[in-house]
Amino acid sequence: MQNKNEVFLGINERIFQFIDYLKITKYKFSKETGISESVLLNLSKNINKPSLGVFEKILQKYQVNINWLISGEGNMLLNNENICCNCAKLKKLEDENKELFAKCEGYRTKNEICQERLATMQWEGLNSSKKAI
Repeated sequence: MQNKNEVFLGINERIFQFIDYLKITKYKFSKETGISESVLLNLSKNINKPSLGVFEKILQKYQVNINWLISGEGNMLLNNENICCNCAKLKKLEDENKELFAKCEGYRTKNEICQERLATMQWEGLNSSKKAI
């Protein structure tokens, strides 16, 4: 079984394999999809993993099979049979992304509460030491 880093390396490679298939430059792909050249550069160097936005922009412009793009399985290009399947997978990715952001918000809120409590405890500690003097 592949680990997550190997999976993302494969996705990055398949993005550039698709660009090669199109016989266009990375610059033209960037302009056509709205994906910045710096994002493409970082993907090509395996510095970053593709975001949901990268997938959305590719799928909005091209009829590429998201199953192939993510897993390498199936045909590179869409046919009528797998368009619905790809829409469902993209929706699932969007839902997972929303869940992750919601969890991050919860952690940030808990962190803010802890910081406020710590500040209050420090303030109360300062005030009680002043009263002792």
